[in-house]
Amino acid sequence: MGPARSSWCALLALSVSTLAALALASGCTSASAAAGPDSVACSGEGCGKADEGSTAGDADGDGIADAIEEELVWRHAPILKLPLDEDDWTRPGNVDFYMERVTLRFSHTRCFDHEIVALGELTEDALPEQEHRTTGGLLCRHTNTIYASSDNHPEYFLHAPDEATRSGSDPSEWRAYAHARKSTVVADGIDIQYWFFYPYQWTVPELNINHEGDWEHITVTVREDQTIESVWFAQHAIGERRTPDAMELEDGERPVVYVAGGTHASYPEPGTYEPPDSRWYAEIIDIASEGGPVWDTRQDVVNVGERGKPLHGQSFIRYGGRWGQIGLREYTSGPQTPTFQRSWDDDAPPSDP
Repeated sequence: MGPARSSWCALLALSVSTLAALALASGCTSASAAAGPDSVACSGEGCGKADEGSTAGDADGDGIADAIEEELVWRHAPILKLPLDEDDWTRPGNVDFYMERVTLRFSHTRCFDHEIVALGELTEDALPEQEHRTTGGLLCRHTNTIYASSDNHPEYFLHAPDEATRSGSDPSEWRAYAHARKSTVVADGIDIQYWFFYPYQWTVPELNINHEGDWEHITVTVREDQTIESVWFAQHAIGERRTPDAMELEDGERPVVYVAGGTHASYPEPGTYEPPDSRWYAEIIDIASEGGPVWDTRQDVVNVGERGKPLHGQSFIRYGGRWGQIGLREYTSGPQTPTFQRSWDDDAPPSDP
């Protein structure tokens, strides 16, 4: 057993009391103390550290100790450089903000869609608990086939009838959603994904590649000794991977992400980019700039766990539908929940995007 593996195993073997003592000695406060007893939010220094009284177990069943997940989520929480106000009016939000402002509907092929949950009545817990019958025939009558919203059914979709929702929430309400998994990049490492939700994706009017709901992310890969191996910057259907020496890192641990105006694609540096996947994205030009709002995701980041075992009450990850209306094309339709996207399990671009 090499030194790196020994140190990793030693961390796993730490007792709960030892982890809590280390956190307190470092001036850390628990995530629950920082956010309040009724909140799952993480904010302030010490967010993501092991809570006193937590277990060294694996509540989400992903094979990674919960204490390690929480530590890594907080340590590597990225800093997002958002576009200038004049270049982008679509700002981040959070799931609860969106739930309060959307209806849940079901799209029937060649028939009118149906409202499943009315405006103002939808909650995170209710979102994955819906069922609806499909329709068939010329009269669009319901069949005996039932689709559950917790399964992979993009026929379910959320819709925000008030266009004011598209501009996002107050900056104090922005939240990042983290997901840890065994690394697909480096042996014995861990991938920490950070997902960001925007109520709307916007492009220049002449392209009209717009849609309600937009999930974007980056992935930080750490080696067995918990040093950064690389960072994946998701950009539309593809992305790029950078090593620590080829990107900005705040305090040597926190990726700096430049967000493209409107499309919210993630880039490691400011500039003008033309996504190579022209079949899907036509003539999109991404502009990532400096000088706009800065989002420090440590102000509110929560580890969501896995689809079958959500953490911290983040039951929305069980929902298999879309986060916006269904358009004429896939790229004008709202995306599905991250847990139902290919990149949840592997960031490598598909062979035929």
